[in-house]
Amino acid sequence: MLRIHFSFSDLTKVTVARHASAVWEVLLSLHMLQQSDGRAIFGDWRRRTQVAVRPEVLDRLRRLAPPRGYSADFLTPSGEDEDFNTGLERILSTPKRQFDAQLAMVAKYRAPNAWATALGSGHPRVVEELGEALREYHAAAITPHWQAINARVAGGNGRVGDEIGRIGLDQVLSTLGPGIRWKSPVLEIDSMIGPDLHLQGRGLRLQYSAFCWRAPTKLLEPDATPILVLPFPAHAGPFIGQAATRSGQDRVSALIGGTRSAVLEATINACTTTAVARVCAVSLGTASYQLSILREGGLVRSHRRGPSVEHRITPLGLRILSATGEYTAPTLTA
Repeated sequence: MLRIHFSFSDLTKVTVARHASAVWEVLLSLHMLQQSDGRAIFGDWRRRTQVAVRPEVLDRLRRLAPPRGYSADFLTPSGEDEDFNTGLERILSTPKRQFDAQLAMVAKYRAPNAWATALGSGHPRVVEELGEALREYHAAAITPHWQAINARVAGGNGRVGDEIGRIGLDQVLSTLGPGIRWKSPVLEIDSMIGPDLHLQGRGLRLQYSAFCWRAPTKLLEPDATPILVLPFPAHAGPFIGQAATRSGQDRVSALIGGTRSAVLEATINACTTTAVARVCAVSLGTASYQLSILREGGLVRSHRRGPSVEHRITPLGLRILSATGEYTAPTLTA
């Protein structure tokens, strides 16, 4: 069990990420690529990624991110990097001492090869090859699905942020998921192991991830901003599959309009009007209007939770989006 200790100052510094983190999705998708869990959600994505990415690139990245145990923290530099290129620049600027120390920890779970050993020494050409490998992997494994990933993650993050304001931080920390308990001022997580983590005034950032599977994870680097990455519940359903085709996107946009299509995608994971506006970069009034049209058409359901109204896509809405080839409709309950 991992125990995270909060001071009063830490409780005032709990933040929620606004969007998906490209570097976290890269790391956690590498973990999923090396496992067989979640076939209904990730099976098609695994098959396509393994074909699209060169074997030598996958081998290099697997050396840094074994599916169990420790993965190199330099792959997920702290900070809310919404842009992959910004995160990549920070990865490639990792000091040599961190490459060396972190790869020594990775070696406890996966034996290094000559390439990983050279990376640990900070050899410039090998660092450049790391950048090339991450770019190729990101382009093949993440970019084709980024719109769906970001809509789902931003919706989950937005919901948690809204709930902190609506029901309070204590209640939110008590309902983060199975095996997570809030015993003020300590957060206990059954699925994680390690020494007690004392936040010591640094606060904590909460971040959902589309590829985080069943159990949360965290950034281990002691000098970085503490981040707790959270999985979606298993019943959230499939969201990632075949890459969207341009013709499919055009059909949906032609049918319901580009903005309305984006708003519909934002409701794949239940979210408030405010969260929809934030994800789609539109005004609150525009989001409310588009949601009302989608609701009247039977593509979205809305229900009130306290002072907020939550919106969630219906099976009919998912069938409309399936024209892009991106979504497989899960069974939704009322």
